[in-house]
Amino acid sequence: MFKNSLKAMKILFKCAPFEGLLRVFQVMITASASPLSIYFTQRLVDNIAAYIRGSIPINNILLWLGLLLICMVLTAQSNTVNQLMTINIQRKLNIALTDSILDKFKNIKYENFEDSETNDTLQRMGANPQDKILSITSIFFEFVSLLISLFGLVFIFMQVSIWFSLSLIIIVSVTVWADFKSMNMMNTMFNNQSKEERRLNYYMGLLSDKHSLLELKIFGAVNYIRAKWVKSNKKVLNERVVTSIKSQKYSAVSTVMIIVWVAFLLFTLVQAISIRSISEGLFISIVGSAGMILSKCEKLSYTFSRMSQEFLSMRHYDKFMNMPTVKENKKEKDIRCAHIVFDNVHFTYPNTDKKILNGVSFEISPYEKVALVGKNGCGKSTIIKLLCRLYKPDSGKILIDGKDINQLSNKQMQKISSVVFQDYASYQLTLRENVAFGNIDKLYDDKSIKKALKMGMAEGISDNLDVNLGKLEEDGTDISGGQWQRLAIARACIAENDFVILDEPTASLDPVAESNMYESFLNMLENKGCLIISHRLASAKMSERIIVLDEGRVIETGNHNSLMHEKRLYCKMYEAQSDWYKAGEMNG
Repeated sequence: MFKNSLKAMKILFKCAPFEGLLRVFQVMITASASPLSIYFTQRLVDNIAAYIRGSIPINNILLWLGLLLICMVLTAQSNTVNQLMTINIQRKLNIALTDSILDKFKNIKYENFEDSETNDTLQRMGANPQDKILSITSIFFEFVSLLISLFGLVFIFMQVSIWFSLSLIIIVSVTVWADFKSMNMMNTMFNNQSKEERRLNYYMGLLSDKHSLLELKIFGAVNYIRAKWVKSNKKVLNERVVTSIKSQKYSAVSTVMIIVWVAFLLFTLVQAISIRSISEGLFISIVGSAGMILSKCEKLSYTFSRMSQEFLSMRHYDKFMNMPTVKENKKEKDIRCAHIVFDNVHFTYPNTDKKILNGVSFEISPYEKVALVGKNGCGKSTIIKLLCRLYKPDSGKILIDGKDINQLSNKQMQKISSVVFQDYASYQLTLRENVAFGNIDKLYDDKSIKKALKMGMAEGISDNLDVNLGKLEEDGTDISGGQWQRLAIARACIAENDFVILDEPTASLDPVAESNMYESFLNMLENKGCLIISHRLASAKMSERIIVLDEGRVIETGNHNSLMHEKRLYCKMYEAQSDWYKAGEMNG
């Protein structure tokens, strides 16, 4: 816990060194103010008594009164100063950490996001880890401040008895330990519930998203999903209630011990003043501060508990920042054209045993229009993920213009190909931005954006490139699913590269509409190659060459006529689908 707290402090001093030093200075002063105020009160009362007896001048009283007032002012202003410092530190952390977190997300290996442990880490880390780091450092400073105050009180209590001071140390230690055990039980429970919380969030997302909610209402399945949410929520709450009750046993022990110690404190002081072993000033100052002492003991215990709770966030942040990333190749080589070669490629997804690709080999020439077809699970989308370098093959090579794909930089990869996936993104921003994300340098190039919209057959969405799409803005225009699909294709077309990959982005369209869209799209492609994945073979038919996959292997290759003549898998699949697009062929 302290190790992770120190990591947070290291980040703080790296991002805001001057503010961090000021914070340390402020903590030292504020922490010293409490025991000093007790000491100054003691000396003030003793000097008042001596002045009444005529043994000292009034100047001594004014001195101790002034010092006490200074302590009171410092204590009163500590919260205001702390808030101002926190705001400044938060600003510095946001500026410094946001870039590093975004860079980490940008370079993290894609396979990590498909791992449940990674998802648990992201769930616990939260959306704004910089706020968590600020919280940890604030709690740590508070904990140190309380420790300094209590150690100052220990020295004051030595005037009563050294055993009295030792008893305070023992009580505080036991109290902190008890509260730590209590919070540790809660932290373990929260950590173990990460998976269940993700399930709860997923069910709630189904019940709040308009698309899933509409379908669930139509099928009358809303109550079923609601029942699953209630069941999961009940499980989470029951575990929390049971664990909370168990953990409170430790908290009750710490509270009782503090109360017993305060009672012992008062009894000892009364006995000491009765035999005049302590001065009136010491008696009044300690009795008067008994409430503050009790408060600081409880606050120390509570702060330690909070620190043990928050350190999990730091642990998950640290784990996230140490996740493996894709190393960028700085040496960029010239790529003349997108000549793609898969050479005996084998691949198995991480944490699985099933081989998806089993010795896949094929070539795609520059500017060639190729279709990749096969049954579900044959490895079509996996080939695209490997071609996009989201995964590395277990063995074999993927070459672009004769160069290993792993030796190319991200910029080179972006120049080679652009991709439209089936689960493409819909950005609730302007029409201009939705297209220009394919090549952000073209954001204000109206001519290029309009050309891309035409290639994606999306020019009919709006004549105003700055129109807001979706419902995020008040004047936003909602468009259909088919129009979002066309925008995704336009986004891929504006990219200045040699190749466009379409991984079933039109799967929700009917077969005839999809065929018409692909035909128009292929006709508009000028000096670009294209790789199409589609279950509808009428669309694949329009390609210059078709590659047929089955069980992770290339089993056929050729154009539509040659594959139909061979009467193998492609022919069987095409004939099985013929009724889907017969009307389209008749119209053609």
